[in-house]
Amino acid sequence: MLKFMKNGLLPPGDHEISLADLEKMMSEGPGNDQTWDTPWRLQLLQEFKKRYQQLLKVGINEVYIDGSYATDKFHPNDMDVYFVVPRKTWRSGAEQALKDLDPEFWRFETQLHEDGKVGYPMAFHHHIEMFPVYLEHTPAYAVCQELIDPKIEFFRTDKHSRRSKGIIKIQEVPS
Repeated sequence: MLKFMKNGLLPPGDHEISLADLEKMMSEGPGNDQTWDTPWRLQLLQEFKKRYQQLLKVGINEVYIDGSYATDKFHPNDMDVYFVVPRKTWRSGAEQALKDLDPEFWRFETQLHEDGKVGYPMAFHHHIEMFPVYLEHTPAYAVCQELIDPKIEFFRTDKHSRRSKGIIKIQEVPS
């Protein structure tokens, strides 16, 4: 199970958890005599589970969750997610395959929302934002530091303190 620090964040690093364990935790709460908006967290998780299954269908299984959902915040605004995919896989069919599964959700053009924010339509309609990070732009595969996708570090840095923080990594359970 995930263990939050006193500041409400996960300790630095990737915290692997299965979907079943994540759902159990979201149902039970963060512990330490704290509560959170369980119905809202479970609603976001159900949306995520649907999209995670679609990612698996197109061969993508390295998925990370961050944002206020990966904290002990009572009511997270949304769920921020990125998934790792080889560039060739994404460009040669995975992106289109996702769009074929659900063209309304899997849209990667940004739009201006009425509240002035810019983001993918999925964020405004489903309160979940999911985007690809190319495998070749991860620390394990990039040929130099400059090629590492900045979103990876962004997700692992607290926006208030600028300190390193943890992120949830979905652990696929073999069938």
